[in-house]
Amino acid sequence: STLFPYTTLFRSRDGAINYYGSAQNITIGATFIGNTANKHGPAIAFDNSTKTFNDIKFINSVFKDHSTVNGTVFFIKNPEKLTVINTTFENNNVTGTKSGAAFFFPSIDVLNVTDSNFTKNNAPNGGVFYVTASNGAKLYFSNDNFIKNSAKNGAGGALYFVSGNYDLEITGSNFTDNHANNNGGAIAIIGSSGSTAFTINESNFNGNDGIYGGAFYTNSATGTINDSRFTDNRATQYGGAIDWDTSAEFNANNITCINNTANTAGAISLRSTPSNAVINKSTFTGNKATANVAGAVYVHAGSNAVMFDECDFTSNTANVNGGALYLDSGNTIIANTNFTTNKANSNGGAICSNSNANTFTVNQSMFKENSADNLGGAVYTTVGNSNIDGSEFIDNVAGSNGNAIYTSSAGSNDIANSKFDGENHIYVDGVNAKFTNNTEINDKNSLFSIY
Repeated sequence: STLFPYTTLFRSRDGAINYYGSAQNITIGATFIGNTANKHGPAIAFDNSTKTFNDIKFINSVFKDHSTVNGTVFFIKNPEKLTVINTTFENNNVTGTKSGAAFFFPSIDVLNVTDSNFTKNNAPNGGVFYVTASNGAKLYFSNDNFIKNSAKNGAGGALYFVSGNYDLEITGSNFTDNHANNNGGAIAIIGSSGSTAFTINESNFNGNDGIYGGAFYTNSATGTINDSRFTDNRATQYGGAIDWDTSAEFNANNITCINNTANTAGAISLRSTPSNAVINKSTFTGNKATANVAGAVYVHAGSNAVMFDECDFTSNTANVNGGALYLDSGNTIIANTNFTTNKANSNGGAICSNSNANTFTVNQSMFKENSADNLGGAVYTTVGNSNIDGSEFIDNVAGSNGNAIYTSSAGSNDIANSKFDGENHIYVDGVNAKFTNNTEINDKNSLFSIY
């Protein structure tokens, strides 16, 4: 057991501490400032592949102003367990090709990071952490702050995880103004093998940016996001907040997405046929697709199921189609959900469901004051089969036809037990349609236009 208590190690040119033997039960509580190295670990390196490194703890430590050409500030070769508590990493920089300005792990079994702060760290990938975890590993981040970190050449502005068969949990953490030059402004989980199972709880993502996934990107994970908030994140391509570029399952419960922007999918992009996707009790406000479709959420789910339940979509906008939702494929169910003042510059002020989709079902939902410059003030659908039941349409406006609904679906079109207020509500373009027990609240004009 080794302890470095309350020590300042200042401006070493060859790295402050290098361990070449086995390291067991080491606790470090120290300040490291301005050290440099040409290889791994200007602050600390445990670099011996034949040795065992286990139960290493950083408690109440500071790592600041380090630089390295081909390494990371802290390097440990295949640790079994690492704990970081109440520790600060600030302005550390990797100038070469390696990744993770604070930590680089070729492999790890257990990682616990708690009550720590990471600010203005820079690396090619993984501005703070670059992690490859062993099978069955457990990775935990709790009550941490990641601010203005950068993946200057690649992905994961704060955190980069190489996908594998391990569990990742992030709770009560804040990700603010992190940047990735490619994918995942704050977090990226990337790889071609294994499927990382992750959970994000009660965390905040604000002002992060990347090309794909302003805050979060994955091409190889399955996961759940609970009780979290995404605000003012930006992507130049897909998913202002989240880009889900994988066929794995996605779940979001009680998340809030406000003022996120992207070319396509202002808030969330589900673009690679997720096996199942559920978005529940979530709020989407003021998100924007600046160049393309899906002001809030884009769905490409093949023949798989996508569910929106008890959600609110308010004042989202799309430069083309689908002011709130653009459904490119999948079997989509929308229930108990409100769409208010969403806008599309072309079709589907609230929802655009195109001909690649299989089924489109809306139950017990409200559409109010949505608008489209062309067709379908609230809903535009050319889906195979559409079903709308027990829903209400109030003062929606289309520049051309179908203030409430425009449909040219080739399959069945069933609209039942719904209420309409306004005028020129439903435009049916040369398709099979069935209308049952619908009500016009104010008799301003005909309920249907059928061609």
